[in-house]
Parts: sequence; C-alpha cells; structure tokens
Amino acid sequence: MCTHCGLFIREDAEQCRHCGKTQTYALKGSSAPARSLEPDSGEESIHRQNVGRYLLELALLAVLAVILVAVNRPSGVPDVITSTPVKDLIRVKSDEGYEQWIKEYQLHIAKRNAKILNDMSALDKAKFTTPYVRRFKKEYLEYIFTTAKYRYSPYTPQQRIVAENPAQAVDVQIQKFEVGRRFVGPVDVSVFNKSPFPLYDIGINLVYEATQGPARGRKVRGYLFIREPVNPGELKIFMNLYHLQPVPSFEGVDKVSFYVAGVKAGKIGNSR
Repeated sequence: MCTHCGLFIREDAEQCRHCGKTQTYALKGSSAPARSLEPDSGEESIHRQNVGRYLLELALLAVLAVILVAVNRPSGVPDVITSTPVKDLIRVKSDEGYEQWIKEYQLHIAKRNAKILNDMSALDKAKFTTPYVRRFKKEYLEYIFTTAKYRYSPYTPQQRIVAENPAQAVDVQIQKFEVGRRFVGPVDVSVFNKSPFPLYDIGINLVYEATQGPARGRKVRGYLFIREPVNPGELKIFMNLYHLQPVPSFEGVDKVSFYVAGVKAGKIGNSR
C-alpha cells in the first residue's frame, strides 16, 4: 500500500501510480510502514489552518450564544414562580427601576400578597437572587428561622432604618444612679427622640466601674428597658428605673458608661 495515499501499488514500485509520491518503506522486519520524511505540502498546511480557524469561530459563536441567553433570560429562575410582581422584580436592573416596581406593586405589598412570600422561598431553594431581590427582602420582609418562611415586616423601610440604628435615633443621659449594699440602682435617665417616629421598648446597656480604690478596674453590667413611648422631638426623664436583672454592687463603683442597644419605631400619629 502507498505510504501516502493508502491505495494498493506493486510491491516493488518506487512511485505510487495514484498520487505520484516516492515510496519510503520501513526497514526489513518492521510491521509498520515508515512515515514519509518529506515535508507537508503547502496545500495540506493551508487546509489545517482553515480547519483550525473554523473550529475557533465555532467556539466563539457558542460562547456568544451563552452570553446572550444569560443576558436576556435570567438563568436558574424556578418554573414554579407564579406571581407577576416577583417575575418583574427579577428583571429590575437599576435603582430607578426598583422604585418604579415598588410604586407599581405597592398595593400587592400593602395587602401582604402571600404569593410573593412563596416565590421568595422558591428563589431561595433554587439559590437564585439579584441585588434588587435582596433589597426587597431587606426592606419589606423578615425570615423566620423556626418556620423557614418569610413574613412581611411590621416596619416601613424608613422605620427599619431607625430601628437598626438606635444610637442615631436616641440621645440618652444618665442623670443619677445609686449603689446599695447588694445591688446597683435605681437609675434616673433622660431620653430624647431624634427620629421622625414614636419610639418605645428602648433598651440601654450600662457598664458600672470602679476607677479608684482596691477594686479599681472592676466592672459589672446592667440593662434598662423603657417601654413607655417617646414622641418625635420629645425629651423625657425617667426616674427610679430598675435593671431588667439585678446588678450586684461592689465597693468603689463611681462611673457608668452606656449605649442604646435597641428601639422599636411606631407609626406617625400613633403611640405604637
């Protein structure tokens, strides 16, 4: 057989009568024909280049198709999504689009549409999310770990900002505190509401410390809880408050530091 084109020729032929190539035979005793030592022709080289270019173009077209599908159709969106609001929320790409989406579906949110909650859970199971799906959850929903379900937050987004930043919404001053034989307290405090909402259930963490004497550097912690509402712009003084749990006293307590740990924001015009 010709070592170039593979067609049958005479055993003693020096050239192939089909392709005209000179034959190069393997050494005697070898079972495999030796490959030609002649360099590839220009036509074969060009053919290989064309095939390589064609395969590269096919790969680029495939990548482009994948990108176009990903841009035009969100990948991984569960087929069980049933509510139009959630389908439209998935397509939101900007802050302006999100604000417009809120306006368009504010009635669904106000009426606490259950389909929205179910679809939020379906997105979680599919491990699918977008920046504006996360934003909607943060501003309008709460996740209950005991039931593994979503519910609507009692807060508006503005109220949530106040509730999540209590130290910025409330000014507190410790007017006086007493140190008894066994316990620290009672405490007198003033509270000023800087927020636009009535505030209640104000929690205050306190740290009592001795700055001198044998107990210098020793500290003990306490917690005050003020349920009474404080209206926007109102200053209230609360006297004779006791800690939620008794705070043991020790000799030399002469300093207290504190910070607002939490508040609840009510609706404008209501005490809660």
